Amino acid sequence: MLETIYLQRKLADPTPLLGLLDRLGLPLSPKAHVTLIHSKTPVDWDLPVFAPEPFGLDVPLLSPRLEAFGPHGEVLALVFAQPILAARNAALERAGARSDWNPYRPHLTLGPTPAGWADTPHILPDRLALTAEIRRAV
Repeated sequence: MLETIYLQRKLADPTPLLGLLDRLGLPLSPKAHVTLIHSKTPVDWDLPVFAPEPFGLDVPLLSPRLEAFGPHGEVLALVFAQPILAARNAALERAGARSDWNPYRPHLTLGPTPAGWADTPHILPDRLALTAEIRRAV
């Protein structure tokens, strides 16, 4: 079956983020997730590579940092390096998925960028617990 694909992992345990969100004055989003691929290019969902992985992950965050995303920096994200997530994205792209956002940069969207966020002292988490993959059409 050819279909567009959006593959993500939701945040399984928000505990490591709660202090940071509190200092930034942001609520925890129930939709907090890490996107693996968002492809408007149809792919064959019957290929094993596009099947959602049914297990959660506890992943270390390498070089975590806060960054304002969007054309006007309106969204604050926790950006990090993560080889497991990057390898999954690369496998999906090798199999034909195409992202509008390249290169792939694993991140967790935190919410609207609060005023003064860069001057707010913060301690960034060094790991995240993520759910099994969730797949849907774009």
